[in-house]
Amino acid sequence: MSIGNDWQSSTVGGFQYSDNNSVYAIGAGVEAPISDVTALVGRISYNKYFDSKLGHHWTYSFSINHWLTEQVAGVASVAFRGSDSIIYTVGLAVRF
Repeated sequence: MSIGNDWQSSTVGGFQYSDNNSVYAIGAGVEAPISDVTALVGRISYNKYFDSKLGHHWTYSFSINHWLTEQVAGVASVAFRGSDSIIYTVGLAVRF
C-alpha cells in the first residue's frame, strides 16, 4: 500500500495544463535480489484518487532498489499507467 501525490504540468500548442492530486495505491509485486543491497522489483497496483470524481487506474511498474540502510532504499522506477502514460520516478522507500 502506498500514499502519494500526482503532479502534472505540460504545455501543448501554447495551452498550459497543470494538476495536483493525492492518490493511494494497493498492489502486489515481486522483488528479485541482484546483490546483497540491490534488487529489481516488478509491481501491479490499483490506484484511486482521494477526490473520487477523478476515478482510478491500474499501474504496472518496474524499479531498481538500492538499500542505503536496513530500512531506507533509493528507488528509480518506470511505470505504465494503462496505455496512456509513462511515469518516471526517483525517490526513497522506507521498510517497516
